[in-house]
Amino acid sequence: MMRLNYTGLEHAKQLIRHGKISTGPWAYDAVDEQTQKGPNGTDHAEHERHHLAIDDAHPVGHEDRARYPFAKDGQIYLRALHGIRNEAHDAGQTDISRAASELIGEAKVRQTPHERHIVKDGSKWKLYTKDGSRLISTHASKEGAVKQEEAIKAHEADAAAGRSAEVRDKTGSSRSIERRFVGAQVELRESRTGGPGRIEGYAATFESNSVDLGGFIERLAPGAFRAALAAGDDCRCLRNHEDDNLLGRRSAGTLELSEDSHGLRFACELPNTQVGRDTAEMVRRKDMTGCSFQFTMGGPDDEAWDFSTPMPVRTIKRVGKLFDVGPVTFPAYESTRVDMRSFAAAKALHASPPKTNSQAKARQRLAEASL
Repeated sequence: MMRLNYTGLEHAKQLIRHGKISTGPWAYDAVDEQTQKGPNGTDHAEHERHHLAIDDAHPVGHEDRARYPFAKDGQIYLRALHGIRNEAHDAGQTDISRAASELIGEAKVRQTPHERHIVKDGSKWKLYTKDGSRLISTHASKEGAVKQEEAIKAHEADAAAGRSAEVRDKTGSSRSIERRFVGAQVELRESRTGGPGRIEGYAATFESNSVDLGGFIERLAPGAFRAALAAGDDCRCLRNHEDDNLLGRRSAGTLELSEDSHGLRFACELPNTQVGRDTAEMVRRKDMTGCSFQFTMGGPDDEAWDFSTPMPVRTIKRVGKLFDVGPVTFPAYESTRVDMRSFAAAKALHASPPKTNSQAKARQRLAEASL
């Protein structure tokens, strides 16, 4: 039975990532085969990883087991990939043909790695990341790929304007982006629009303690997101907070946000793109289970500090701006400069509270009584 050789596929991707790409003529003969098997002719694993398919009808070492060679002499050959794509397609081996097609796109983009690229592949149009290492989406028309690129660019422009290293609040104080992970599990539901699925979960939960964020813990007060939601923040759903991993957008109606007694709930209709399909599969398999969100604080009155406990507690009463929510691969709480500045200021204020008139008078009376 012919199947896609995932070891060979990964080897092909590694060659492309390292720029080992040949556009020259392709030929693969017995000498090349013997070279890959080593001087003793027994290194079958090395031989197989230069092929994109395996025929399980033959045992390891059989001359017909490894099929569709694509590389030799440390290089991947574009002409070999084109031949594999066409031959596998004609043979009805869809997964092998699709893999060859995607490798062709990645190899072409890799040669000009500084921008995202739209590549025509047969009757399809494909959008790749700037470095050419990953396919973002596949479209039936060039217009569809252009719209996806425009959506990503719009998000990046917003990020540059409002999600820079620091943003200014109404008082002129700098407020840094903060990111928090939530252990509540994201779940996959059936799509309502025919896409790969719909993910739902809580991007934030109320009145639950965070981990130690650097000498303090944190809680979200109920209603913390009410103002941000009412302001109509055009929040995105991103996988791992990455701009290229755009899954949905509030203004487009593909991301829904609501606040209930438990926290900030989100639901996102996944796009029928490579990122969307991969996300659906990872959530379904429970490889990706946690959620995260990025935000800024509104101002000093939107948080409260409690130093009466062994570990000081910061309570966020109101989020200033909500940038993005979504599933994450590696759960982590992250402390930022604004957290530490806020903590240091609150701690200093607690250690040296301002003297009121009544306090000053009491101390004066105490001083006079001791004379």
